[in-house]
Amino acid sequence: MPDMKPVFLLLILTAASFSQPKQEEKKDEPAPAKEEKAQAPVIRENTVKIDGKTVPYKVTTGKLQLKKDDGKPSASIFHVSYERTDTKDVTARPVVFCFNGGPGSSAVWLHLGGIGPRRVELPGDGTTAPKPPVKLIENTYSILDVADLVFIDPVTTGYSRAEKDTKPNEFHGVDEDVKSVGDFIRRWVTENNRWASPKFLLGESYGGVRAAGLSDHLQSRYGMSLNGVIMLSTLLDFRTLQTNQGDSLSYSVFLPAFTGAA
Repeated sequence: MPDMKPVFLLLILTAASFSQPKQEEKKDEPAPAKEEKAQAPVIRENTVKIDGKTVPYKVTTGKLQLKKDDGKPSASIFHVSYERTDTKDVTARPVVFCFNGGPGSSAVWLHLGGIGPRRVELPGDGTTAPKPPVKLIENTYSILDVADLVFIDPVTTGYSRAEKDTKPNEFHGVDEDVKSVGDFIRRWVTENNRWASPKFLLGESYGGVRAAGLSDHLQSRYGMSLNGVIMLSTLLDFRTLQTNQGDSLSYSVFLPAFTGAA
């Protein structure tokens, strides 16, 4: 009689395999996305001498994250703010929001070339570039003695960028630009408890167009009334930049400057 042990063993192993519950195959699930933590602002303190007087101040650099209606981040706005530290009543202390033009320019030119407490050391006549290494010196012409300063880099300029899943061109139109910068100003004023302070805008070049749009937007959207608008070498009408056939506006604008130069 043939040996049946191998057959019995095979039947036992087969029955055992059927009796074991099948384990579900693990599907490759994507790892949960890590939420990027916003970097904490960097804060330093320093002094600057303006008009012969020492002005102590606090400087803050950081990114303020704008949000969509659903709470998701839309953009991060890089800014540098200077606040005088010996102010007894901040409600009486003006704050000026500063931005350059371009369009497509950060606020570095106003910041380090104009009204910030430190500026790039330039030759006296201002017609030649500084020799390397470029140095920063105290800016005795800064207006920090009379007002706090907030330098804003609009989206896609400086370190300001659209957040993940948001297209940069959503911020590149006139209305879109005004909306995002206006949202930043509202957030900064709120987070720094400056609603009661006098508020000003300072726009350079194309920043004049932004300042004009912001004046209406801030008041109509957020109920924020401004105390003034400062326009530095600003542009409000593109016809003043170049001549066109049958349009003599640019000639009348150029004439006083050419006369003064002559």
